[in-house]
Amino acid sequence: MIFQGSGSGFITYQIQNEQPVNAKNCDVQVLEDDGAGSLTLNISFNDAVHGQVQAGISVFGYQPATHEYTNVASLFIGFNTQRPLGGWSSGAGSSVMLFITQQASQSTRTYSGSFDAANLIWQSSGNQDALAIKFATFSLTARQTDLAAGGLTYQTGDGSGTVTYTIGNSSPDTQAASATTTSYYNNGVLYSVILNLAWTDRVQGNVVVMLICNPFTKTGSYTSSDPNQELTMMFSTQAAGNGNWGNSNFSSPVVILDVIYNPGNNGAQWDGTLIGKSLVWQGQGTQPALDVDLSALTFTITNH
Repeated sequence: MIFQGSGSGFITYQIQNEQPVNAKNCDVQVLEDDGAGSLTLNISFNDAVHGQVQAGISVFGYQPATHEYTNVASLFIGFNTQRPLGGWSSGAGSSVMLFITQQASQSTRTYSGSFDAANLIWQSSGNQDALAIKFATFSLTARQTDLAAGGLTYQTGDGSGTVTYTIGNSSPDTQAASATTTSYYNNGVLYSVILNLAWTDRVQGNVVVMLICNPFTKTGSYTSSDPNQELTMMFSTQAAGNGNWGNSNFSSPVVILDVIYNPGNNGAQWDGTLIGKSLVWQGQGTQPALDVDLSALTFTITNH
């Protein structure tokens, strides 16, 4: 089952080096996908120092009966502010903790608990220190939207193909690649997709690309610089160790996807290009910004 809804609640919170704020009213958007085991909470409120604020909490491997999550690999935190304009997010060097309980009915969800996040990494232009935030308590109630009630579904698939690519200043190469997709539909109409590609590079070892494209309307050109488009790319290599390069949507660095998408009876054929410019390191230690150019990708997905 997929629950998508919006609502409101209150939070008691503290942003690093600032005074605690008690029982602050907030708005919330919720996407809970039981089949995929994921939960996303987007919490918006106004802060006296930072202006409009949005805190995003995404849990992968979420189960309503499990109340505590502390693994940075499965608990992603994003924190965006009006002042300064931009955002921080969790990475391999961050510490995160979420305690959450859920009360559910057919059309509503109430989430209560607390969370802490430390050493969040600045993802936008310019420089900002790492950030810590704490929600000592939160209570959020969302009602299912008409969109979710109308028939949100998802479809997973996997397959194989080839990628022709350049990593940084390396020479172009072509390798066989595996692919997985999670495609989201509203009343049978495709509107969003998560794509994962993996292959082995002669120098970098195992390479993994994750791409989130929302909305995704099949064949077309997509760019993260479009304010109405989410296009988030994460790129990791075995040689670089614990972490990945990525982009912060709607700003530099820029990700561009050009794709020809041909759906079939039980899957789809993908052909196109994917470019990430000056992707920012999000992991332990330091790495220079990285250009990744998948100048030709082609693969066939079978649904399951």
